[in-house]
Amino acid sequence: MNTKRISDRNFFMRPAETDAQDLIGKILCHSEEDGNFVIKGRITATEAYKNDEDVTDANRSTNPTAQLLSGGHLHFHYKTAEGRKRIDIVTNESGIAESVLIAEIDMYNGPQKVVWAMNIGQDGNENVFDGLDLVDPNSPIWLEEDGISVEINPPVQRKNVLDTKPLRFTVKAFSFK
Repeated sequence: MNTKRISDRNFFMRPAETDAQDLIGKILCHSEEDGNFVIKGRITATEAYKNDEDVTDANRSTNPTAQLLSGGHLHFHYKTAEGRKRIDIVTNESGIAESVLIAEIDMYNGPQKVVWAMNIGQDGNENVFDGLDLVDPNSPIWLEEDGISVEINPPVQRKNVLDTKPLRFTVKAFSFK
């Protein structure tokens, strides 16, 4: 199956809720430092984090985060006290603070497991990944699409967040051609 790197920033310049649905089925890729080995995982669950919520890092913190960059950047979360790590893909215009949590890839259920499976920030170099431009052709992390058809389940509540609107999206079925 042929894959194509997502290099159009406009794909990421949409609201988080739209991108969260459209990222289901895309392939998250991470090239190891030597460039000879690429880890790939198909995204199977996402969660949208919108600008008008208190749960975004930019809304909770006085320190600016990568979440305020323009769409197509990676926001790497690392909570030292808990040791938890997760990655979000920043969406929308610069300064809007919206992102999509990559909640699951393939058989890895949970944001921490996604980071572990993709070998992102596992050796103490977390800061290298925060703010990484996924559209840059030299980026060690990028997204690909291969033209599969995706059927998405009805949205549900995000995990560990009190929602007024369901913003967690999961795959129901993939159709490979």
